Amino acid sequence: MDLKFFPIQSSILSPDALLKEISLRYGFKTLQCRLWSAGLNDVYLLQDATRKLFLRTSHTKRFSKKDYEEELNVMLQLRARGINTCIPVKQLDETYIWEINAPEGKRYAVLFEEVKNNNKVSNYNMGKLAAEIHKASDEVILNISRQPIAYEQLISQPIKSIIESGFINEMDTQLLVESSMEIWNHLKSHIPDTAPYYGYCHGDMHCGNIYFNDGIPQIFDFDCMGNGYRAYDLCVYLWDETSINEEFINSEEWKDYLKGYNEVRKLSNAEVIAIPAFASLRQLWFIGLIIDATNINNSWDGLNDSFFKEQLKRYTFWYNRWRSTVN
Repeated sequence: MDLKFFPIQSSILSPDALLKEISLRYGFKTLQCRLWSAGLNDVYLLQDATRKLFLRTSHTKRFSKKDYEEELNVMLQLRARGINTCIPVKQLDETYIWEINAPEGKRYAVLFEEVKNNNKVSNYNMGKLAAEIHKASDEVILNISRQPIAYEQLISQPIKSIIESGFINEMDTQLLVESSMEIWNHLKSHIPDTAPYYGYCHGDMHCGNIYFNDGIPQIFDFDCMGNGYRAYDLCVYLWDETSINEEFINSEEWKDYLKGYNEVRKLSNAEVIAIPAFASLRQLWFIGLIIDATNINNSWDGLNDSFFKEQLKRYTFWYNRWRSTVN
């Protein structure tokens, strides 16, 4: 192969180079910069003695400039309606997004103010926030061109990735295909795909993406947003907490979450019953996400038989939970 540089699929951006670019674009002179986290986006922490900022940078194969533009539009429109979202920082030229010519192709960056967190969680306020986001997004025009949080994203693509990974046997694959289709057909026949049951969703509303300052939640990380069923948006928090404690679904914390949501927008009985079903699909989506992210960001030795066995166990937990409510 006669190439000056061998092709790559994912690079790690130099913190020193980013710091020089940030100094030119924002006028900050005394910040330090380091990689904070690597995932669907890479996030860099910038800080000095008095301030923290977070630079979010895209991967070429996952997010385009249009994706970033639409996410910023959602955040700013929600903030204008009183929703406590993260705050993007303008460059000296009054724009938010800038381009990085990485070896693998164009990447994009946006700088955000720090979201404060003192861990004084209020499940009630978190539920209210979710409902306020759903209600506000039904009252404004949010242009979202990315894939909906629906059949392709939650079922078809994950199953394709799972099959291609080669870690799941034919019997388990058949279980995933048949059970997920059973869930989807039930959901489609019981919940309307119109507002307020269906519409804009954050797509990843759990405590890792919602910080609390004396019980007041502030939401960030809009990577997974899209149009979908609102019950799916609610299942994410339950799904995440239940990975730690399977009895969370029966807890006062979960009841407080639903109470907060219902105070702003009343859930239908069909939506409440559907939440465990959506948790099953969230689990299926998660398996596919880990496989795809691993393929983009580099190999991970944790992607093995034990990983898939545990993830299938969690999927079956939610599927059985849902089946027990509809029989």
